[in-house]
Amino acid sequence: MRKCTLFVLMLLFLFTKQNVLNAQTRSLSVSNIQNSGCINKSRAANSKNVQTIILNKEGDSIRVEIYNYVCNCGTRDFQIMADMIEGKEGSPNLLSVNIKPVVPAEIDCSCGFNIAYTLHGIEENRFCMTCWWFDSLVELKDGEPLVLEFIREQVTIDGLKYYLVKTTQQAIFGINNCEGELYIPDEVEYKGAVYPVTGLRVDALSQSKKTTKIFLPKTVKNLACGYSESYQTVHVNPFNNCPNLESIEVDEENPFFSSVSGVLMNKEKTTILKYPEGAKQTSYVMPQSVTQIEDYAFANNTYLKSLSISPNVYRIGTFAFSGDKSLPTLDIPESVRIINSGEYRSAFYDSKFDSLIIRGIIEPEYMTADLFYGLDTQTKIYVQPSEVEKFQAIYQGKVYPLLPSDKPTGIKEYNSSSPTAETFDLLGRGMKDKSHKGVYIQKGKKVVK
Repeated sequence: MRKCTLFVLMLLFLFTKQNVLNAQTRSLSVSNIQNSGCINKSRAANSKNVQTIILNKEGDSIRVEIYNYVCNCGTRDFQIMADMIEGKEGSPNLLSVNIKPVVPAEIDCSCGFNIAYTLHGIEENRFCMTCWWFDSLVELKDGEPLVLEFIREQVTIDGLKYYLVKTTQQAIFGINNCEGELYIPDEVEYKGAVYPVTGLRVDALSQSKKTTKIFLPKTVKNLACGYSESYQTVHVNPFNNCPNLESIEVDEENPFFSSVSGVLMNKEKTTILKYPEGAKQTSYVMPQSVTQIEDYAFANNTYLKSLSISPNVYRIGTFAFSGDKSLPTLDIPESVRIINSGEYRSAFYDSKFDSLIIRGIIEPEYMTADLFYGLDTQTKIYVQPSEVEKFQAIYQGKVYPLLPSDKPTGIKEYNSSSPTAETFDLLGRGMKDKSHKGVYIQKGKKVVK
């Protein structure tokens, strides 16, 4: 399998973005975007060896320099978008910068880059900023560069591994092989200094195959710290591939995350982040407050036989149902308009269902060949009659029309290449005589005469 080809630097942490979407947001303009090219190939002789961010404010503009940003070595350019989001309840504003590498498909190794650009429209000198390693308040003075170096130390405290980030005096929960119940503390002490535990590495639990329950403290706000040295083990969701994990619990004082019956959600309970892979219940009814299903949220599910998705969900993330083979039917409600996918990435990768029902109209930009990549083609897909041809064009298995009865009918799939298979009765039988009155399925649509 081709390795992962893309890292995206988010100065707004991955899983908690939903908490600020309703706040007032001010778009910033970006100019003078430059990059060194792959510094491993000696295209930047004066590069720093330490991952570093340098901020230099002049008036309402900030010059940003990033050294040793790791991404695909074939990156040609970077797309940068930035916003300033108003802080809640008088707290400092949050700077959000999305840096997206422009990567050719065939290159798959990682290298360091130096990137520089200018942000315009920032009146504040004091704001919060988080990135792939930095997570803290910054205070700038005009004309005085602020240098933030990634200085960290890997330590073991009470049998658990952490990365201590000296720049911000915070602890990141590292890669641990844990069994049974795991209680992550809200702070750790090392050599007389106290470090609050504010995040988990993206692959922190990749070796914890026997963990049964996890407790997140009130201090954790970032579930996607750092990146894995091995592309093959990157988990955007740190709770992915924990087959015995039955429950994820969160301290009630945590301002970013919550837990409902052991299922991890954002604080507002509008996004499901992870349904534990080892949860023993065979049915799950999603709270109606949920509007999004995040990446890997229901991946590798073992026990579920029935899933009721909230009628208010509009987006399903990449790999959301990957590896699922226990669910006989996955019924996606009419409200869903977005099912994320990408090259070799699908919400249904390595999954198999008897029936996959998609009741809504998926937005055209998401109707790509990767939508069903890795889905077992024995899965029968049911969609609105008007959508049959669109889905059949991107799926190698069989696509059937949904009838007004709201139930899959088993009607013979519509095959646009067969001139004798344009009209069917409600038993799925091809019809030659269409003169008498009745209800037919013609070219994937219901016809009443």
